[in-house]
Amino acid sequence: AMVVMRHGEKVDEVDPEWGLRAERPYDPPITDKGCQEAFETGGLLATQNFAFDVMVVSPFLRCIQTAAHVLRGYEAARPAGAKRLQLFLDYRLCEVLTERNVVSKPRYLTHKEILALLPSLESRLRGWGAPASPQDQMDGYDEALQASPPEWPEAMTAAMARYTEGFIRLPARFPGANVLAVAHGDTVAQFISMTRKIHKELVYQVPFCAYAAAVVSEEHRGGHPSFTP
Repeated sequence: AMVVMRHGEKVDEVDPEWGLRAERPYDPPITDKGCQEAFETGGLLATQNFAFDVMVVSPFLRCIQTAAHVLRGYEAARPAGAKRLQLFLDYRLCEVLTERNVVSKPRYLTHKEILALLPSLESRLRGWGAPASPQDQMDGYDEALQASPPEWPEAMTAAMARYTEGFIRLPARFPGANVLAVAHGDTVAQFISMTRKIHKELVYQVPFCAYAAAVVSEEHRGGHPSFTP
């Protein structure tokens, strides 16, 4: 299965002037409410019997923070001895890089910066500039699979094509795995559009921490996996 989730409430939603004071105005953190929402959503996913093998996350701070709190909630509600999830960042899940959404070319946080902000992800965050571990090598992990940063500025149509490519590539990157992807509202909307065969514009709004799920078929159509909502 694949679940695609939006990040928690971000600070510029409650403080519209936050970006005027920020060094990286395109990358707001989540609020305390967003942290709690993410934790609760992680617990909800566990009680709904989603058994994830891996998390794949947009490299924007709000998504990484959300993933960290989802992990806490999810694992707190799982039985003792349940699989310890690893987290991978993927440029294909980035925010839509239109100038309206991202006012300047983004600088993405490094592995070291992420762990300084979120030490709970130590030993969880794989790749992303860190030296390959023996486990990475055993898993056949290839950092090139993260893709390259999208061009900025980016057209909305290009971003939707990027999301679709990301969804299609994830089952090949993690064969047989149940994947939880944490990204943006437009990412979830595109996943709903792709899996339910409806126009994206019909997905009017994706609330914070909302998610959509689909079963990934082992059968492939035209060389691609099929997704059933």
